Amino acid sequence: MDRQSETSTSSSVQYEYKLVDLVASDGRKLVMEESHAIQSLTLKSLMEDGSTEIPLPNVDYLTLSTIIGYLEKHGDQTDENVEEIKQFDKDFVKKSFNERFEVLSAANYLNIRKLVNLIIQSIADDIKDKSVVAVRKIFKIANDYALLEEAEVLIIRDFG
Repeated sequence: MDRQSETSTSSSVQYEYKLVDLVASDGRKLVMEESHAIQSLTLKSLMEDGSTEIPLPNVDYLTLSTIIGYLEKHGDQTDENVEEIKQFDKDFVKKSFNERFEVLSAANYLNIRKLVNLIIQSIADDIKDKSVVAVRKIFKIANDYALLEEAEVLIIRDFG
């Protein structure tokens, strides 16, 4: 049997699916079904070119594994499990900012719009109603204003 094509039998029905090897930045491989991988426009394009082993030098193993889990869950979405997928998404974004930024960066690289939007929305929800100081801390942005300059900006903002 071809390594990139496997057959599964369930209840006398045969399903054939193709596999694709994804190679993380550290050289470790993860395997997933092409039918799930095509949610990534980058992977879809590479598979259309005939690639069955795809190096992803910008994606580490752990992040790639996380993204594959997302793609597999969403690839199996049906009308019957929409609520289950919504709950999966809620649980999926319960990660640290650093983990979400890693996933966001990789999802953007892999062109997975639905995942990019999910992560961006979760970050936006988390910083909503936070102070400027809190947002700077979350995003690790240095304050380059002198105290007097910052006071002037705040006064202008508050009193226009």
